[in-house]
Amino acid sequence: MSKPKSNTPDYSTIGFRFSEASSMGLYELFAVGRDLISSPSYRWEGQQRSDGPLFLFQYTISGNGRLRIGSKEHLLSEETAFLVEIPGDHGYYFAEKDEPWEFIFLLFRPNGLSDHWNAIKSRCGTIVAIPREHSVIRTLELIYLDARDGQLPDAFRASSSVYRFMMELRRFADEVDGTGTQPEAIRKALDWMENHYASVSGIEAIAEVSGLSKFHFIRRFTSTVGITPLQYLTKVRIGHAIRLLRETDHSIEDIACNVGFSGGSYFIKVFHGIVGCSPGEFRKEKSHLAFHRLFFD
Repeated sequence: MSKPKSNTPDYSTIGFRFSEASSMGLYELFAVGRDLISSPSYRWEGQQRSDGPLFLFQYTISGNGRLRIGSKEHLLSEETAFLVEIPGDHGYYFAEKDEPWEFIFLLFRPNGLSDHWNAIKSRCGTIVAIPREHSVIRTLELIYLDARDGQLPDAFRASSSVYRFMMELRRFADEVDGTGTQPEAIRKALDWMENHYASVSGIEAIAEVSGLSKFHFIRRFTSTVGITPLQYLTKVRIGHAIRLLRETDHSIEDIACNVGFSGGSYFIKVFHGIVGCSPGEFRKEKSHLAFHRLFFD
């Protein structure tokens, strides 16, 4: 029997230098990493860096960091991200009086992505709060795991990971835009499903959270999100199952129960229909791309 994997987070930075990426018009991943900082010696000054041009997305998991924009300092708290260009008039650092700063980050070249980046910042600003369970952060965490596990071995997969993240971030920016693309009732239901996916008893429970009648909720949700509430719930559950398959040695039956399926057999059937292979095959075959967002008819 294999030894269970530790629940203790690992910290590392993985760099990428694919010389052919630029000439082939691919998106260029520069580095992805996760770190825990407790020393005030940690400091990056945007104007002094020579590795640009780069875009940086950095997300605080816990603790606190500091971000200077021009002459103004901002406290970076839990579930807060910042977006900066390198080089640029900014600095980010750890203050000795703050709680140890745990974060995850993505660095990539601007080539082909400036329009998306500027659109995102025009809607969200430089500092933006994003729930830990949101697909933006889960996608970033999966990219980190792919990089750590050697699943981004070439420029094509690295490019795909950058674009996948940017599309999730762009989608998030459209959600928080002032145009009201997601009614409050639907936002409540989405947030609730993200946090209670393993224990949702049925559509009635989700509709109750939204404050709408069952049939009105189904129509409103489907027209807003593009899939039905139960399809969305299945997508969330499969996304978490993929994470557990990659990060733990739990049995298929346990994973099925942990993410809200009634049993292993039904979970295997649903997983195979969406992913294209069984959970066991997915776990065994390391070459599978660990995608997160799942869309189906």
